[in-house]
Amino acid sequence: MNAMQIATVVVNIATVVVIICLIWYIRKHSDE
Repeated sequence: MNAMQIATVVVNIATVVVIICLIWYIRKHSDE
């Protein structure tokens, strides 16, 4: 893998983590 592919994978993983955190945060607050 070259640097560009590694950067793309890192960005994709970071995006998924952010989306999961947002969904968890919204669901947690909607329960109250």
